[in-house]
Amino acid sequence: MTFARDSIVVHEFGNPNGPTLVLLHGVTDSGLDWPDAVARWGEAYRILALDLRGHGVSPRFAEDELVDVAAIWLADVLAVLRAQSEPPVVAGHSLGACLALLADATEPGLIGALVLEDPPLPSSELPRDQASFGKMLRKWVTSFSDAEGRAGHIVQARQTTPWSAAEIEAWAASKAKVDQQMLEHLNLPEIDWGMHLVATTTPTLLLLPKDEPLGGADLRAVELAPALAANNPNVTVTWIAGVGHCMRRDNLAAYHNEVDPFLDVHS
Repeated sequence: MTFARDSIVVHEFGNPNGPTLVLLHGVTDSGLDWPDAVARWGEAYRILALDLRGHGVSPRFAEDELVDVAAIWLADVLAVLRAQSEPPVVAGHSLGACLALLADATEPGLIGALVLEDPPLPSSELPRDQASFGKMLRKWVTSFSDAEGRAGHIVQARQTTPWSAAEIEAWAASKAKVDQQMLEHLNLPEIDWGMHLVATTTPTLLLLPKDEPLGGADLRAVELAPALAANNPNVTVTWIAGVGHCMRRDNLAAYHNEVDPFLDVHS
């Protein structure tokens, strides 16, 4: 199915009569990169998994849109959320979690509850060289472009991660569908996330890896998040041990032990 904003693709799964759960993926992934979560939630929820612009089979960025890709992503996400009859729960990973938080700040009341899986929350004190990061990502994504390259990454993932076969296959397949031009124009969504964690009235579950901060301290300013969220009863911060940035793939059981009870209460 599709929504406005030049036919952004939204994959629909699960129970059409259940409460709506919107899934927002990270950079270089797609809406099909949630196979284990969809299998887990499909009986109870109507699941809408977006292909963010420049990912999956959604449109590519026009040349004049590359100056602020985050603004375009946000507009696309807001269009999908506004099309829902009731405020949905939104679960996001990485970039998707940033966009979910930004959508909540931009239009309060549009989201019923938030699940934020290791969002890269930038700060002015910890700047990010996003141009270099984008070039690194483009080089990495290019290595998935042919069948031999993808096969090599799949073998490596099977040997070095605890991810399921379904997750590995979806993860590898999505890389060949990334708008590579977009990667050199990345800009993370800008938000005073600290103030928003203090002020939001949206029930929020913030999941952080205890042992492996995403990309080093220059990318994550979330060390302050627990103290900030402690001032807001609507926000719960949970640290999960033994996982990296892809928390639900690294330990599916631990992820769902935290998220499923939250969904039961807030969906």
